[in-house]
Parts: sequence; C-alpha cells; structure tokens
Amino acid sequence: MRVFTIIQPNVKPLMDMLFSGNAFDLFEVRGVFINHIFKTEIDGAAPNAADGSKNFMTWAELKKYVVFIIKGKDKPKYIKIIFAAPRELLNNLSGNAAAAFINMEYENDEIKFLTAAGQKEFSMDKGLDQAWDEYARGFFKTNNILADEES
Repeated sequence: MRVFTIIQPNVKPLMDMLFSGNAFDLFEVRGVFINHIFKTEIDGAAPNAADGSKNFMTWAELKKYVVFIIKGKDKPKYIKIIFAAPRELLNNLSGNAAAAFINMEYENDEIKFLTAAGQKEFSMDKGLDQAWDEYARGFFKTNNILADEES
C-alpha cells in the first residue's frame, strides 16, 4: 500500500482532470462518498448481469452524476472515490489478482490516493502489491499528477 498526497496548488488542476478530463475513465468505481450540502453515497455496482455476476460502472459512466451533485459555488467538504482496476488490467498485473484499488480522498484542500491490492489465493509474494504501486506511479507520471509518495 502506498499513499500519494497532492496539495495546493496542484489540487485544482487534478480536480479539473478528474471531473472534466478522461484520465480516470477506464477505472471501475466501487463507491463514491460526498459530504457537500448533504451527504451522498453512490454504489458503483451496475445492474446485475443475467448470469448473476457483479459488474461495476466506470468513472466515464458515473462522473457526470458526481459533477451534478458537487456543482455550485461552495466546495465539497469531503469526497472519497474508490477506483478499481478493470479485469483486463488485473490480468496483466498478476494471474493471482482479485482486485486492485486506488482510493481517492479529498478533504481540507488536500487529496490523498491510497493504493491496495488483493489476491485470489493467499501468498506471501508481494509482487502484486509492487506491480500495482508501480502502475499507480506510472499513471500519475503519465497524467502529470504531481504527488508526494509515502509508504
């Protein structure tokens, strides 16, 4: 798990990228939590497939609704978005990858991204965690997201 912190003056450009750009569009969204004028929780689960499997909406599909909720002259007090790697990306990371997340939290004009990955079967091997953290680093660099990294 890694923590990436974004502080002013880099918060506004990142928020513009998040809500107006397409850098995060490929990620599935497991949940969105907003404290603005009122508290809102959005479940990212898409309507169930015929086979009963659980699918999640992408950020491209959900972001317009989030923008609608936070739009206005006052900034939200808190936003948390749980981004998840799509299945194809998971398979490229590791055959044992069950899930990989980048959790974004905005509060007090600061943004933190926390990475986490889970395996299908127990293993002491930290290769998946390392691969996911490296992917996150590369994603931030490719998209010019200036963040301080903590362990």
